[in-house]
Amino acid sequence: QSAEAERWLDELLEIPSVSTLPEHAEDCRTAARWLVDCLTGAGLERAQLLETGGHPCVYAEWCNAPAGAPTVLVYGHYDVQPADPLALWKTPAFEPTIVGNRIYGRGAADNKGPLMTILTAVGHLLEQDPNLPLRITFLVEGEEEIGSPSFPKFLERYAAKLREADFVYLSDTGLPNENQVVLTCGLRGLALFDVHVTGPKGDLHSGLHGGVLRNPIQALTEILATLHTPDVARTVGRMLSLAPKGQPGSSDELRERIGDSLQGIIAQRLVRALCVHCKEEQERKEVLTAAGRTSKSLGQTMTRKWA
Repeated sequence: QSAEAERWLDELLEIPSVSTLPEHAEDCRTAARWLVDCLTGAGLERAQLLETGGHPCVYAEWCNAPAGAPTVLVYGHYDVQPADPLALWKTPAFEPTIVGNRIYGRGAADNKGPLMTILTAVGHLLEQDPNLPLRITFLVEGEEEIGSPSFPKFLERYAAKLREADFVYLSDTGLPNENQVVLTCGLRGLALFDVHVTGPKGDLHSGLHGGVLRNPIQALTEILATLHTPDVARTVGRMLSLAPKGQPGSSDELRERIGDSLQGIIAQRLVRALCVHCKEEQERKEVLTAAGRTSKSLGQTMTRKWA
């Protein structure tokens, strides 16, 4: 069985399933088809390619458990990063080579090696216990290394089926060393957004205005600096999670306060400088009033008066 597992891993590592490069699109599909055959050989059923609009996903399941048995979904990915720079490789990137007790090849650690470890273990488990009281599902994608652009729509399309899982086992992790078994219980996600900071419509002399009027780069730098404390604890995210919505001190209220605090970074000294340029008392009042609202209101007033 160990020899068979090594052969499986070698065959998968030899496929240059580089998702970032269009010239390897067919290699990605080859890796996906290979996994369908491998999952079938391991004893799983309904192994198939599921199209995504990009590189296909691979799906397989074992559903011979009694009704009501829990379902475990194993996630992994078959795509790899490009092997560049090739000159730094001591052995060919897509010719798996064993050196000592390690195997070297692109994807050996991320994620083909860990994925095949679990697949082999599940195959052995099903062989030893055909009446296993557990439903097992494999979902292997081919775009993880490029940010999974097709995955959100895929999850929406197959949401009903995937929601049957009681537990998701992520194969895309690692062990500190060969003698230490680790269970990774959670991974940090990420959120992407654009922040636009608008300042004066022209260059300003730093000697005349630098003390009171921030340029957008300086303002953006100060905004970013407030997202973490010196001990690297998050500030904004933690505040938003302190209370449930719809109650005093809720996340909505905190979000509004955070908006005010971000606005204040730009506005505290900016307001004083803007007031100097106001020709009428009413304009000065509008600026001061906007400073007490959200940053959007302040930006609207600035755009209307001085853009």
